[in-house]
Amino acid sequence: MIGIPTTPETVPTVRSIWNDCLGYWEPRRIGYNLVLTVVVVAQLTSLQAWPQMATLKAVVGMVVCCALANFCYCSAYVIDLGLQHSDYREGWLQRRGGLFFAGCILGCALTALCVPLVLIGLQ
Repeated sequence: MIGIPTTPETVPTVRSIWNDCLGYWEPRRIGYNLVLTVVVVAQLTSLQAWPQMATLKAVVGMVVCCALANFCYCSAYVIDLGLQHSDYREGWLQRRGGLFFAGCILGCALTALCVPLVLIGLQ
C-alpha cells in the first residue's frame, strides 16, 4: 500500500505514513546495496586489489564502509517522513523515486572514493 491515497475526509495517520515509508524504502535498500557492491567489485578488479582485500584489516574497513553507506541511506527517511507530513505529500509520493536515484548516484560516488582510501590505509 505504497502512496496512501488521501481526500479531505481521509487524513493519513502517523502509523500509515510510517508504514508507507518503510514499505517504500526498505525493498529498495537491496537494490542500493547491490549497486554499491557492483561499484566495489569493479574498482577492486580495475585496481587489481583482490589480494590486498584478503586481510582482516581490509574486511573490517569494508564492513565499516558498508555500515556507513546504509546509515546514509537512512537519511531518506528523514526527508520522506517530513514531506509526507506536509501539504506537499501528494506531489512528493509521485516524485520520491528521484530521491532514490540521487541517493544511489551519491552512494556510488562516495563508494568510489572510499575503496581507494581503504586500500591506501592497508599499505
